[in-house]
Amino acid sequence: MHMEALIMINLLSAEDAFAQAVRLYNKHEFGTSIPYFLHAIRKTPKGDPFANEYIGFYGLCLMRLGNQDEGFNKCIIAAESELSNPDVYLILARAAILLSRRKMALKALSQGLAIDPQHRKLQNLRKQLGIRRNPIFGFLSRNNFLNVLLGKLSYKTMHG
Repeated sequence: MHMEALIMINLLSAEDAFAQAVRLYNKHEFGTSIPYFLHAIRKTPKGDPFANEYIGFYGLCLMRLGNQDEGFNKCIIAAESELSNPDVYLILARAAILLSRRKMALKALSQGLAIDPQHRKLQNLRKQLGIRRNPIFGFLSRNNFLNVLLGKLSYKTMHG
C-alpha cells in the first residue's frame, strides 16, 4: 500500500475505516481491507460496543486470506466477551461455516438470536443451514452407512 493511502486511512474515524473495510471485503478485496480493519481496531477503545465486531470481522477476513487458525481465534475471542452485539455472533457463525463446523455455527446463531430474535441476517443464515432430523438409529453415529441410507430414503418418501 502506498504511503499516501496509509496517511488517508489514518485520517479516518474507526467507524469510517470499518465501513470501508467491509465494502472492500464484500468485493472480495480481502488483502486491501486489512489496513482498514486494523485502523478501526486500533482507534477503538476496548469497551466500545463495536470493538468485538471489528476484531471478529478482521478475523473472518484473515480466514479468507488463508490464515484459518489466527482468523478463527480472533472470531472466538470477539464472541467470548460479547454481550450485546448480535453481529459478532453472525461473524463467528460465518467463520465456523468456512471451517465446516456446522454445530458451532448453529450455536453462534442461537447466541446472536438470543440477543436480537428479529435479526434478519441471523435468521436467514439459520434458515440456510436448516434443521437436521434425528438419525434413524440413535445408537449409531449420524454418519453411519445405515443412518445415511435410511435417512435419504425417508426424506425422499416424505418429500416426493
